[in-house]
Amino acid sequence: STFSMFTGILLVLGVSFLLAWLVGFHLQGREILSRGNPNLLDLGVAIASGIIGAIAWSRRKIASALPGVAISVALVPPLCTAGIAFAMGVNAIRDPNFSNLEKVDNVAWGALLLFFTNFAAILVFGAVVFFVQGYGKLRLTGLGFFIPLVLIVILAFPLAQKFNRFSAKGRTVVVLRELSLKIPDWKEAHLSRLRVEDIEGGLLVRLRVEAPAGTIGMEDKAIISKALSEHFGEKVEVRINLLEYQLLDASEQDGGED
Repeated sequence: STFSMFTGILLVLGVSFLLAWLVGFHLQGREILSRGNPNLLDLGVAIASGIIGAIAWSRRKIASALPGVAISVALVPPLCTAGIAFAMGVNAIRDPNFSNLEKVDNVAWGALLLFFTNFAAILVFGAVVFFVQGYGKLRLTGLGFFIPLVLIVILAFPLAQKFNRFSAKGRTVVVLRELSLKIPDWKEAHLSRLRVEDIEGGLLVRLRVEAPAGTIGMEDKAIISKALSEHFGEKVEVRINLLEYQLLDASEQDGGED
């Protein structure tokens, strides 16, 4: 089983790398970027996959193909993403249509983090289900159970850090929405990008805003910073990349005639 496992991992990585290299694929879209930035939510999905797969294997009435499909959905996509990202290398281009996604420093290693998270969770929680159902004894499993368990604990730290950023981003959106309902001038403003980063002594919120000329100013930056600092209970520094535009009305240009 160990030989089959490593053979399967190398085959998936190799085939995905080869295909991406032959095609000359360099664009990182939503599917690739999302799998390169896992968090604790992905660990929850992996745990569910392991539990469901183990229950399916122990029930004759459930199709035998179901556990394999459920587990492969959790394992193959991140491995393929890693292979594609390794093939792209430094020439990778990020799709600007998905710039609102969190910054991904290295898609390949992020995808491998997701794979090992899913793999370890499936092994551990699948085994737990079998133990509960009376298949085997914990003391007889040896390192086959405890190594994946230790791996989950180690991987939980970077996943938790990424989840905290994901959560902070959602809370920031809520605060910005509440402010937009109170400030009429923000009605025409459009938030096209949002990033939340940890800095010494607090958080850094980067915003890219598209708005009519004169709509957003320094006073708005101060309002946002104050509201976010009160919400998070710590200092929040706000940086706004403002793209101003001018609205052209065709009816005014034609003198109001239809």
